[in-house]
Amino acid sequence: MLDINGFTKYNKLNLYKNGLKKFIDMQIDTDTKWNKVKLNLSLKLNNLDYVIGILFLTEMNRNCKNNNISIHGYYVTCGLMNFFSNIQKKLLYGKKISSESIIFLFNGIANNVDYLNSRIDANNPIRKKINENLSNLFIEITPLINDIVYFKKTHNDELNLTNYELNNKETIWEIKPEIHTFNNINNIGSCNKNCHGCWVDEILTKFNYVLLIIAKFMGTGNVKDPNLYKLSEYYSNIFYVILKLDTIDFLQINEHDDLQIKKTQIFYQYLFTNYQDYKSKLIYSNMELNINSDTVDEIINYLDTNIMNKFLNKNILLK
Repeated sequence: MLDINGFTKYNKLNLYKNGLKKFIDMQIDTDTKWNKVKLNLSLKLNNLDYVIGILFLTEMNRNCKNNNISIHGYYVTCGLMNFFSNIQKKLLYGKKISSESIIFLFNGIANNVDYLNSRIDANNPIRKKINENLSNLFIEITPLINDIVYFKKTHNDELNLTNYELNNKETIWEIKPEIHTFNNINNIGSCNKNCHGCWVDEILTKFNYVLLIIAKFMGTGNVKDPNLYKLSEYYSNIFYVILKLDTIDFLQINEHDDLQIKKTQIFYQYLFTNYQDYKSKLIYSNMELNINSDTVDEIINYLDTNIMNKFLNKNILLK
């Protein structure tokens, strides 16, 4: 997922990734019960999984710094990266999310709290708040995790474009704004696997909120923040575009099928517009909430470079 060169041009991302890889390698064989999950982390994580992990660490470290505490968040990070890896398999291939991945995430949270307790003075007010609110954090995130794990399609709508609609594409999104997908284009069209609303609203946004609220909790002890849900939506729309660009195989499109090509061009334009819109919203919100940083800038720049390259390459194929 994303480019094969990884983070070599991004100093902060590269440092975070190397630290995570070393931590994961150190954990293998220390607990045979979770070796299967840890081997998956060691061998099968892609660059987008690492972006997820680095985003969590960046937000957690910022919250910790604001409250003068210092801990690592690698246990939680591994749980989140593994969970996100499973989410991608659910979205792209319809695979179930294993109970092991959920238990691994909750164990990661508990392990990081234990680590915090071993390093922070017992009288520290943030440590006290974190320990007192741990059960409330679980109450906050468990329904969202359950929604992700057990989500199934809620409708069977497909966007069957007529020649008239294709020639008047400006009206399509007004007629059916809740559906941003096309059938018969490399299997695009089945809700639950490809629907924008299902991917973003029902799964990705909930996951990103879980990530951001845990990051806030580990540095503050707080378990709710409405601002983070909107921020989660912005990140989710960007991740949606990444996943769709990596899913659509434009080489399989019949170059003599004008209708199929036109449908693909419209969907491609929708992805591009969606990406530009939510990238702008994300940058503005980070500045407004005063949570922008050099690492967040590197994350956004890395994603932007890769996404724009994919748009450019696929645009050439469609011409």
